[in-house]
Amino acid sequence: MEDEKLKSLHQKRTGWLTRNDNRLEGEFYGMPSPREREREAVLAYWVGEERRAEVFAEFRPEPLAIGNVAASIISSVSVQEISLLDKLKKDWESIVGPVNVKQCQPCALEGSQLRIEVYASTWLYILKSQSRIIQGRVEAYSNGAIKAVTFAAARASRK
Repeated sequence: MEDEKLKSLHQKRTGWLTRNDNRLEGEFYGMPSPREREREAVLAYWVGEERRAEVFAEFRPEPLAIGNVAASIISSVSVQEISLLDKLKKDWESIVGPVNVKQCQPCALEGSQLRIEVYASTWLYILKSQSRIIQGRVEAYSNGAIKAVTFAAARASRK
């Protein structure tokens, strides 16, 4: 009876035990969130500790082949964007100046928008106030390929 309940629940909610809450960057990456821990504890209580691992394995989604994951990532990246971002990184000092280059770097190009990582929150404020000037210089450097810039705080491990 319980097995039928579990299977019907699994069919209704594919990926029910995936741990997606903390899949983004941060210090808790890969660890279950409080909501996920509570959900797993309730399920473990329901099926019993001796069947816990078996049931959890049935609920988790099948792993994806690395070839499929790599192919989807590669197909989503434009060679022109990578080339332009690489050129921007090489000439970044000439674009933003010798003082600003120590505080930020271009990190991603999504379509016509450049994301710039800033190492300190005070510099984030300063660079945001200069965003029109920097955007104009980046747009001129890229011959109009980049139309907008956004600033974001850099992750601690990136600096």
